[in-house]
Amino acid sequence: MSFSNPKERGWTLLELTVVIVLIGILSVVGSNLIAPMIQGYLLNSVSEQALSAPSSAIWQIRRDYAMTKVNGATLTNCALTLNTLNGQIQYGWSQPNLSRNNALLLSQVVASTCPFSLSVTGGKTLLNLAFTYTGTNGSAQIPVKTVLSSFE
Repeated sequence: MSFSNPKERGWTLLELTVVIVLIGILSVVGSNLIAPMIQGYLLNSVSEQALSAPSSAIWQIRRDYAMTKVNGATLTNCALTLNTLNGQIQYGWSQPNLSRNNALLLSQVVASTCPFSLSVTGGKTLLNLAFTYTGTNGSAQIPVKTVLSSFE
């Protein structure tokens, strides 16, 4: 920068243009680096929300099944009855809702048959759970499959 008069101060048009171009380049590069991180965060947030509901339901069923008395689990017309140390607990399924003692436990449950089944292997009664959770807006397709074992 050269000044004919020492009291004149400021930037030339060329210097301002260079600074503006550099700021533009940095913003494009920065946004390309930050955008995937934001998308990843949003995807993880949605995934965690979608998985929390079926995980909580499975946890509740597992807890109740662990308290079931010997030969205390029966399945009749897709109604699972558990005779536990704390009394009788009944799980039911009426598509798309999974209920515990007639209270909604999990909605958006899709299954071609009853999501509960009981089997006996090696003296242990196994509770099989198999269904698909479609999420609160119906767009997810999360398969849920677990086997719970009693200690008889």
